[in-house]
Amino acid sequence: MQSQKITVFVVDDDDTFAATIAAFLTRKGYDVREFYTVEDCMAQLKKETPSLIITDYNFSTDDSNTTNGFQFYSSIKDEYSDIPFIVFSGQDDGGLVLKMVREGIRHYIIKDKNMFSELEASLSEVFEH
Repeated sequence: MQSQKITVFVVDDDDTFAATIAAFLTRKGYDVREFYTVEDCMAQLKKETPSLIITDYNFSTDDSNTTNGFQFYSSIKDEYSDIPFIVFSGQDDGGLVLKMVREGIRHYIIKDKNMFSELEASLSEVFEH
């Protein structure tokens, strides 16, 4: 890990999952901000630019105009094109992965028993390139 703190935004309407990912990242030395809505994350983006955004694919809350992580990415990708995204999902859908890759999301992680090793691999790729 670099001596300078790397800030990561974690966006998930499931507060338990967000806290689990945040705790994992914090143990790895990252400076983490948790958000439970896309709107809260977007408000913070106006104040602070993270090195990475990790978001859930599917948002189940009715509070948000953004229903998934891909819509979130699409809504900010022009203004924040330098921020890489990692998307977590319970869906193992090759078509969805292909769509995201075509739009610029290079890291799609399935929420399963391998997700932490996949997250570590994605973090290494994001921050070593």
